[in-house]
Amino acid sequence: MTVRRVGPDEWAVWRELRLAALADAPDAFGSSLAAEQDYDEATWRDLLHPGRGLRAVAFAPDPVGIVGAHHSTEVSGMVKLTGMWVRPTARGTGVRPGHWVANRARSATPESRSSRQSR
Repeated sequence: MTVRRVGPDEWAVWRELRLAALADAPDAFGSSLAAEQDYDEATWRDLLHPGRGLRAVAFAPDPVGIVGAHHSTEVSGMVKLTGMWVRPTARGTGVRPGHWVANRARSATPESRSSRQSR
């Protein structure tokens, strides 16, 4: 399994997984399938703009999960998970996009960077 950040050029992959997530778990997100299925390409691209937070897709080897996060404005170095979903067929197989976000956040903190530089 690999997880990697996706940007505006990969909007179609994000859209497909996001709509599947909303259909599978309608109460788990702050939106609805009805609201998002009518988004146009420009809206999907905007949602994946780096300034709107971190969006990543898990591949195993096909796209099987999504995770969204953003840096906390209250606590330096903290990343807040805004949503995560894995296809039902991939659950229990080791697909953990949330772990990727946690590791990325940990490696981005000033404390961890200085620790690596002093080794």
